[in-house]
Amino acid sequence: MNNNAPIALNAYETLAEAYAAKAETKAENGYNEHPAIRSVIGSARGPRVLDAGSGPGFLSRDLLEGGA
Repeated sequence: MNNNAPIALNAYETLAEAYAAKAETKAENGYNEHPAIRSVIGSARGPRVLDAGSGPGFLSRDLLEGGA
């Protein structure tokens, strides 16, 4: 944590770290939403992709690993 950062930034980073630690295994993300999104996306090989606002970046990671 950066002691020179604004209080709100420190609070957000603490919250974001806690969310990222469990978000991928939460039922609504890990078992419903993310598998459904991945199935709709299909193959990511080749296209350029902008994943804006997906939380910790799980879907961006999967797209990169899939060849996007």
